Amino acid sequence: MTTESSQQVTQDVPEKTARRLGRPSRVTGNLGRLPSREDAPPDAVAGGVDTDLSRTRFGSVRGYAHRQYGETRQDAVKVVQGLDDGVTIVAVADGVGSAAEAARGAQCAVEEACREMLKSRTLSGEWARAVFSEVASAMNKVAASASWRPEDLSTTLAVAMLTEEQAATRVDLALVGDTIPLLLPFEQAEAQPEILETQTAAMPNNFDEVECRSYVVERGQTFVLATDGFANLIRFSSAATDIVDDWVSELPQTLGRFLWDIDAIVKTYDDDRTVFAYQRTQAG
Repeated sequence: MTTESSQQVTQDVPEKTARRLGRPSRVTGNLGRLPSREDAPPDAVAGGVDTDLSRTRFGSVRGYAHRQYGETRQDAVKVVQGLDDGVTIVAVADGVGSAAEAARGAQCAVEEACREMLKSRTLSGEWARAVFSEVASAMNKVAASASWRPEDLSTTLAVAMLTEEQAATRVDLALVGDTIPLLLPFEQAEAQPEILETQTAAMPNNFDEVECRSYVVERGQTFVLATDGFANLIRFSSAATDIVDDWVSELPQTLGRFLWDIDAIVKTYDDDRTVFAYQRTQAG
């Protein structure tokens, strides 16, 4: 006999099997092989925080293609939140697949970016160039100390600073490469191009190609900063409509459910996925 209370307890528990969306995929859902290298990052990381004004979730998962071949997760994310002035700093990196030390490059980039942002606390044009220059310098030192080429550490890098104000949250963003910022709900559907561009600028060599943007996140909106393995999925795949609709309503309460969403199996989308999601829930 199942009681009403036990039904309520199990209602929000993620499925024991992988989440599958859309057309059948060649991906079985098996977790495949662990990387053989001792310094490989964990398969998945996740974190989050809830405040009176907002809900934040972030995570990174190894893609099913990398699992199948026993390759490392080449994405990285770092978030610093709860500073005295109410500022949140996030850095997201997507290691270039052809780079020999892409995973190390991505992790180095997010660590150094957050360290530099804690010093500057601003992402205006000149400051953004200074921050990315310092990150590139640190990456070059890592490469030199290990007798690698700088391009062996190649990675995209996006850095955002979120400042919660009375009525809304301001987002200042600087990036090199193809990490994608999104604001949910979408104003209109975006048509998928016939060919997705795969070449991209990357740190440390292209640090001077930094682009700056800004956004305002109002109550009921969700700002998402994601590597293309997830951003293109929710931009172009109708199979991901349920995820978008759920996140517009409310970001997942548990980290397990959040990871279940970003680790969903969708045909042709088997790259690493890294996501930072910030939802403004209340006005100040």
